This record gives sequence, C-alpha cells and structure tokens, in this order.
Amino acid sequence: MAKKHLRGFKIFLIILCGSLLSTASYFTIDAMVENHRVKQLLHEFLSQKIIECEYAKNFDMNFCRMEKKKATPSFHPYDNDLYTGSRGDIIVSLENEMFFPVKPFMDFYAGGHAGLIERDDTIIEIAGLAPKKEDNVVYFGYNYWLRDTELREEYVGLTVKNITPAQLEKVMNKAYSFLGQYYNYTFVFNTKKTRYCTDIISKAYTAIDIQLDEDRFITTAQDLIISKYTEIFFYKEINKTIKDPETNELLGSHNIYYLDDGIDWNFDEYYF
Repeated sequence: MAKKHLRGFKIFLIILCGSLLSTASYFTIDAMVENHRVKQLLHEFLSQKIIECEYAKNFDMNFCRMEKKKATPSFHPYDNDLYTGSRGDIIVSLENEMFFPVKPFMDFYAGGHAGLIERDDTIIEIAGLAPKKEDNVVYFGYNYWLRDTELREEYVGLTVKNITPAQLEKVMNKAYSFLGQYYNYTFVFNTKKTRYCTDIISKAYTAIDIQLDEDRFITTAQDLIISKYTEIFFYKEINKTIKDPETNELLGSHNIYYLDDGIDWNFDEYYF
C-alpha cells in the first residue's frame, strides 16, 4: 500500500514539475517575443526623418523633432518648466528599480515603471516600494521624468491613438477611481481593489473599451508599448551620438526624440 502511495506521489511530482516547466517556458518565450517587438518599434521610431536637433542649455539635452505628426502636444508647460506629453499619454520605463539579481529578471519579464500623464506636473502612478503597506497607494506623483538624468535615464512616451476628448474624460475618471487603492504585489489576485503601475493604465482605458493588455493577464511595460492602440511619440536616451561640431565631444547628457506637434518649442525658456 505504501509503495502505491509513493508511486502516486512521484507521478504527482512529475506532473507538477512538467506543468511548472511548461508555464515557465511559455512566459519566457512570450517575454522574448515582446521584448523583440519593443526593439523593432523603437528602431522604427528612431528611423524616421529628423527635422532638426536643438541643444537646450537649461536641460543640457538635445531635442530632436521627428517628421511624423502628433495630434496633441508632445510636451506641456507648467510653472516655468516643461513636461512630457499631453493628458492621457503614457510614460514607460523598461528598467525597474529592483536590485541585482532580481532586477534583470523583472526587466526581462515585466519591464519597469509606468505612469498616466495628468495635467500640470503630475502623473497618476503607484510604485509599491515604500516600507509601509499603507504608503503604497495610487496617488498623484510628480512628473520628474524629463529632467531626471539618473533614475529615468531612458524611457518611452506613448499616446493612445484616435480618442476623443469625451473618451479621454472617461479614461481619466476611471483612473481617479483608483486613487488610494493599495499596491497589488500578487499581480493576479484581488485585482478589483488593488493595483500595480501598468494595471492602472490598462484598466483606465477599458472605460472606453480599449484593451491595452491583449492577453488580459498581467499588464507589462512591454504590453503597453506593443499594443495596437498605442504609438510611440517620445523617446529619451543617454547621448552616445550627437557631438558638438566645434569640439567633436558629446553634446549634452541625453537625446530627446519627439513627434512634430506643430509647436515651435523654445526649450531654453523653461527653468525648474
């Protein structure tokens, strides 16, 4: 009898291990495909014709305007400073704030942080990094991403295509309803009362029947970028290419690439 139980337990372990291995293989392959697609989209974005690149001393960055048009402004000014995107746009980092050895795995499978752009200098976000649970809630955060040269050295700006002002109000109202909700550390359980950063964005856009997470499982940073509903309008990277024509040295700390929005931005008039 004991041998039968032991044999049954071994079979159970084999099935369990096989199931776990299959699941891990699926998510790994899925992540590989998504990361490859992200690279393709960034390459396509950066392959567009650049109308002009302007060095802004107040930012110590190069702002490069791309030929393709954006229906809404690629930046918005507030209180003598400049911020990424328009209301309802999305900013996404592909690197998270974890430490080695967790960080490479999180970057690969889920990407980094994301925020939904509000008015003025704010974004709607949740980070989940505070020591106390009660401090990890959805809140109006400071949209520091454009100026930051350390934590957010590289990030992507996304706009959701072809939505009306009335639709945008529904999206933002849905996002407001999440304010004060706690961080969802499980990502898959208690999804009606808790949130994680990318979940705020994907759930907000379901208010107008736009599904930014096609598999409707865990919304990753990669999911937002490769969605058929979004378009890259902005990309910030460390400057490795643009040089001062006189000294031949790298000019500025970062390069900003953005879609032409019909506005002749004077980047040197903004201070912080």
